[in-house]
Amino acid sequence: RRSRRQGMFRCPPKFSGLMNRRPSSNVQLCRIKIMIFRRFLIFLALLSISMVSLAQLNRYETIPEASVFLLGESWVQRELKVSPAQLKMIQKHFGDYANVAMDLQTKYRKDRAHKEKYNVPLKAAQKKLIAACLKLLSVPQRARLMECGIQKYGIFSLISPDVARAIALTPEQSKMAKKYYLTSYNTMDTLSKETAARVRAIPQPKDPNDKKQMEAYKAKVNQVAKAGRDSDVPKMQAVQAAMEKKTLALLTNAQLTAFEKLKGKPANMK
Repeated sequence: RRSRRQGMFRCPPKFSGLMNRRPSSNVQLCRIKIMIFRRFLIFLALLSISMVSLAQLNRYETIPEASVFLLGESWVQRELKVSPAQLKMIQKHFGDYANVAMDLQTKYRKDRAHKEKYNVPLKAAQKKLIAACLKLLSVPQRARLMECGIQKYGIFSLISPDVARAIALTPEQSKMAKKYYLTSYNTMDTLSKETAARVRAIPQPKDPNDKKQMEAYKAKVNQVAKAGRDSDVPKMQAVQAAMEKKTLALLTNAQLTAFEKLKGKPANMK
């Protein structure tokens, strides 16, 4: 598990040459920040397991496009019967994307006044990742990816144009489904950003080579993250459940039947 995660989100090349010699304090602190940031991203994924999924639904035209970001999950790989060769290439594409995203993130932090300057190349990198991964998959695998995506995203899949067309959603139904989706997503986004801000506010160690300082820093990060999780998850789940119920109520019996057929065979997500 550890090696797979490192393969999917490996350290940028500019840090790799530093691994064989003792780094300077600045480099060490930078590396520590990356490590903490990545661990916190994993925490956020656990904090709001569907948040990333919901974000993808709002960015892409089809469920398979949005579902590419699920290819890192073992249950999806099993359902698609991804081969070792395919997995190796998927990991490479995700690693390339992670390097670009991290580089843009670093530049953006120094130039926050020009957000779009970094959003444009980031979106281009996302499209490149999606195209490359979908190209690796066979037609049956892409079809199963769509089914897995719908099962993962649930009723909020309705905001995807291809699903809306498939079950003949009316413009008014689409409008309301999008409204309920945004209510759920924005709640998750706000809570997660608030927790992330509290983590960033934790004073960083003055000496990154001081093991005691580093352990205290990591312990504080974990403490704040856990408090955020314990507080935010119930709120997120309550809002999402309410919005899913409202979205489900939009459908006619015929549309609901058509939607259930799009899910395909139930997937084992464990």
